[in-house]
Amino acid sequence: MSRCIITGCRLVLTGEHKSLWGDLFELDSNIYVFSGVRDVDLVAAWDYVYPDSDKDERQLLVEDKANYFEKRGIVTVDAGDCYFNEAAKRYLGDV
Repeated sequence: MSRCIITGCRLVLTGEHKSLWGDLFELDSNIYVFSGVRDVDLVAAWDYVYPDSDKDERQLLVEDKANYFEKRGIVTVDAGDCYFNEAAKRYLGDV
């Protein structure tokens, strides 16, 4: 079963300095599925992100060595390979 845990979140690939804006879903508590913004060609609308940018923005940060799959703006990644920034933790009530 899946559920949306953050509407309006930035997925950050820390090793590639790329980010994608969208919604974050949790699948069986160990897989994250991220539905990102796509352009007119249905390709993920990746942005360059600077380290520590937008600290007040909810972010899911994917570690450098993480394996992830991305197709047309949908990203799947193991929850153990990610961490939330402080703003996302506050939003989820973890702090």
